[in-house]
Amino acid sequence: MMREGSAAIPENLALGKSAWQLNPFSSDYEYSANRAVDGRKSDLSELGGECTASKHRRTTAMWWVDLGTEQNINHIFIQYATGNRVWDDENYQSKYFLGFSVYVSPTPSKEDGVLCFRDTNYTRATIPNPINITCPYPGRYVIYYNNRTHKPFPDGYSAYAYNDLCEVEVYGCRNLGHYGADCSIPCPQNCLYGVCDIISGDCFGCDADYKGKTCNKENLALGKSTWQLHPFFYAKYSASRAVDGKKSNLALYGGECTASAFIRSTAEWRVDLGHVQSIHHIFIQYATNNTVWDKDNSHSASFLGFSIYISNTTNKKDGVLCFRDTNYTRATMPNPVNITCLHHGRYVIYYNNRTDPPYPVGYSKSAYIEICEVEVYECPKGFYGHNCQKNCSTYCGVARLCDRKTGSCTHACQSGWQGTKCIKECDSGFFGHNCTESCGECFGKERCHHVNGSCLKGCAYGYSGINCTNNEDIDVTKTRSYIAVVLITAPATITTLICGLICKRMHTLKRKAGANLASLQEYEMETNVVTNGYRGSTFPNIHAYVNVNGMWDLPAAIEQSEFDIQEDISDRLDQSEDSSILSTENALKDNPFHVTFITDVQMHELHTDIGANSSGLIGEFESLPFGEHQPCYVGKRQEHISKNRYKTIFPYDHSRVILKASIDNSDYINANYIKDSDEKIAYIATQGPKNSTINDFWQMVWQEKVTQIVMLTNLMEDDKIKCSQYWPESTDEEYYGDINISKCEERHFAFYVIRKFTMSNSEGSRVVTQYHYTKWPDHGTPDPFSLVVFHSHVLRTKTAEIEAPTIVHCSAGIGRTGTYIAFDSLCKEGKSKGTINVASYVKVMRSCRMNMVQTYCLSDIKPAYTKGDFRDVTLHGVNTEEEEEVMQLDKNNLYLTPTVSHRGNYIRAIYVSSFLEENAFIVTQYPSENVAVDFLRMLIDNDSDTVICMDPLAEIESSTAWLPEPSLYKMVGPYSLQHEGVSEIDVKVTSVNILDGRKSTHSIKIVQPTGPLKYIEDTACLRSLVTYAIHISTENPVTIVSKDGASLCGVFCAVFNCIQQINMDDSVDVFTTVRQLQTRRPEFCSTLEEYMLVYKSVKDFIEFTSEHVYSNQ
Repeated sequence: MMREGSAAIPENLALGKSAWQLNPFSSDYEYSANRAVDGRKSDLSELGGECTASKHRRTTAMWWVDLGTEQNINHIFIQYATGNRVWDDENYQSKYFLGFSVYVSPTPSKEDGVLCFRDTNYTRATIPNPINITCPYPGRYVIYYNNRTHKPFPDGYSAYAYNDLCEVEVYGCRNLGHYGADCSIPCPQNCLYGVCDIISGDCFGCDADYKGKTCNKENLALGKSTWQLHPFFYAKYSASRAVDGKKSNLALYGGECTASAFIRSTAEWRVDLGHVQSIHHIFIQYATNNTVWDKDNSHSASFLGFSIYISNTTNKKDGVLCFRDTNYTRATMPNPVNITCLHHGRYVIYYNNRTDPPYPVGYSKSAYIEICEVEVYECPKGFYGHNCQKNCSTYCGVARLCDRKTGSCTHACQSGWQGTKCIKECDSGFFGHNCTESCGECFGKERCHHVNGSCLKGCAYGYSGINCTNNEDIDVTKTRSYIAVVLITAPATITTLICGLICKRMHTLKRKAGANLASLQEYEMETNVVTNGYRGSTFPNIHAYVNVNGMWDLPAAIEQSEFDIQEDISDRLDQSEDSSILSTENALKDNPFHVTFITDVQMHELHTDIGANSSGLIGEFESLPFGEHQPCYVGKRQEHISKNRYKTIFPYDHSRVILKASIDNSDYINANYIKDSDEKIAYIATQGPKNSTINDFWQMVWQEKVTQIVMLTNLMEDDKIKCSQYWPESTDEEYYGDINISKCEERHFAFYVIRKFTMSNSEGSRVVTQYHYTKWPDHGTPDPFSLVVFHSHVLRTKTAEIEAPTIVHCSAGIGRTGTYIAFDSLCKEGKSKGTINVASYVKVMRSCRMNMVQTYCLSDIKPAYTKGDFRDVTLHGVNTEEEEEVMQLDKNNLYLTPTVSHRGNYIRAIYVSSFLEENAFIVTQYPSENVAVDFLRMLIDNDSDTVICMDPLAEIESSTAWLPEPSLYKMVGPYSLQHEGVSEIDVKVTSVNILDGRKSTHSIKIVQPTGPLKYIEDTACLRSLVTYAIHISTENPVTIVSKDGASLCGVFCAVFNCIQQINMDDSVDVFTTVRQLQTRRPEFCSTLEEYMLVYKSVKDFIEFTSEHVYSNQ
């Protein structure tokens, strides 16, 4: 088994030890065997004094090092001579290295040891040097061997064998029977000979009555009471022989198997487990007479047709049938056989009969009991229930340790949890151990954190302290984080709330011409809200209101027709640039609907106001002026019609941008100045440039001294042109009129692109930055926090000393454009004044340009999800309490292609974006045996070639369902999985090939941490995983896996995204990063411990890389 790097084991056990070689080059110490263990490898010439060398023209080469005593070995490093030349297929030393083997042995004889590795596949072009070999065996001697004794040799092999070893390093534990970084952790007590892998702690073998990687699966049948029908007349072949733990001698009469009497039509055997057990699987070893098990083996005929029952009585009819053979033949019957039997019961019953001839071909004429061993295993540790598929709670007093039948925790619950299964949080108002401690006075009467009692949104007025129990006024001062990261700053709070308030799509309103003004009818849709059920997050109710009887004054021509008002005015007014569209001139006037306006809202009350004053806000929006309310004569002139992207969207004359110079001597462009909340001109709202207006657009940029352009549309959406590309594609210069534009930088992020241009003309030059938001849905609204991140980037890169307006455009220059401008202006207002007035500012915008802000919906940035949002989860049977801990929103679902028959398209997985790439991750949970095939389908469907696990897989029992053992194959549905090798430096990387029925191969890397990730005190393992992910060269999504698809996955993604942000921007905003992830899966980073782990990991990364980080104040 080959490795690509060395493990993090501290000691080279071979350094300075006694070494020997066959056929030494000379008696001179300079080339002796000890040169390979002297710790030197700077001179890699075979005769340079740092390498061992053997005689010429010998057919066998062997070298060994004596470690002094038996050691627990993990891996071996070999540096072969290179002649101090480049190591490739031209290096003459490579032909000598090919074909070598490595053994670990208790004696100097390789025949007494185990073969760790033999080269049978490498060529001169592919053999690595140096090379690391995983060899997890105990031993005293490490033996290197090569030979040229059996011609013909493969292409590229030398005619003779040589040692030419410059250095051999052996890494492992001196303390036999222990493992871990400092070799201080005892191996599991049931490991064979008491030894285990020094990295993972996995056993190499188990004592007689145990199985599993750590030998923790106990054979429930061992030594239990047994019975059989028609016993053989000698006691040495009694029924108890099948549960004595012996199966080395498989001869029927060898003393280790049970046998029944001759010529009987029925055969029955059972074992009494003592009481009802939660059974997982049953192992049966049938007699073979110690010969090859195939169609010619005499015992195969009597094994055919057997059945296995589980019963609570001695009568099989009272139980359940686990298995009955109806398909096997003598050629296909396996032996031994493992039978999955997910039932509860006390008796395991083996039965066979020959009562109803004729029998299938190959069956014996009589029924026999010829069993050498029956082993019965219960649910794996951490699982329970009828089918062993339910997870014991991670919040049991000892995590994942529960009764394997009922799921009740065997110890008390961890702090913050209650109930026999420890899956229920403390009741509201209580926290801590046994949920007996009372919460303090939290802000807004919010419940406190159920584990530590902290108030996540702060204290109520007049209270202070971590748990808000101190009844006193305190002066809260802002502090700056030591690690220079952003916590919850005022701008972030404002932007998230404002974004939620004005960004979401308005319900489509149908308005009929000629309808009489009717009162606003309020439809309150109080849906059944799903309690998240995960670590204290219960989403609040959301109320939606629709005005169904509003009135517009419409022209007589459409008096009887209906139309819908959509998010983008262009969608209802113009489907193509050349279509004839009804003008809105003089059509839409102020809505006479009377509303009592809400005054300015205090920032700290905005969260409450959104929910409490929804009807008033609805009224405000409905009463705002819509349509054309100022003269637009210039934009309607015949010579300017072709410059308007849409036939009914014109700039108001009083606020339009007037070009000072133009190639066609026209001063017209469809753009308006927009004031901010302080009545200062801060923005220019314009349409997306057309091919005929690109020159005008750049002329406007130049004359208005603009340095920032915010673009909120894609060039094409729904196969319709939304905007022409007005910048050069490459770094080549292009002229637009008399202005030269060259692109000097382009950086891509998950939801937006930043481009920098140098623009120049005869008067000078300057740099202009374009901020292009690329993920605003054409018929929807953007993810609020993605827009927050985008807006934050625009703000922090703005040049403070320049007072020029910011150009903002979408396609029409009103809907998305108005939303962004309102967003930006109200953020500034809230920060400077502590209050905002949304309706008032929208009215200001609409006085500058028609119809700014096209949609309305009440929304808090923390969404409320209803049962309808989880429809797919419900339809696919996810309904147990444990499985509902992490619910999956339908809108974020990942669906499978129908490549495997009789399998659905659903899997519990979602896409998650990184800082730089949308849907960079697939986040899911470890698959159980029955969904392992879907897990593999998901990897293949999405071309995911990297799987990063949040736990060492030795701790994940279900990993055996899809992860093959070293050098072995595993069948999972139609897929064959081949273990290709393991490497380990800071993380453990397992290479696996997945072959489907069409023989196509999908290669994956399965990455595991070398230790637990959840400890804040040491973030090295977590940072190693993130570093690996950052540096892999793949364009495909990376799959992130944890026990529930949320715990630690959110931490990993948050740290990854923060580090990407640091590398790109020299700044980081941890709060926004985490909150953005929670919009995909609310359970991400949902505990204070995980949130602090993100901060600590980012802090440690900064300290280790010593990079300057911008602090967003």
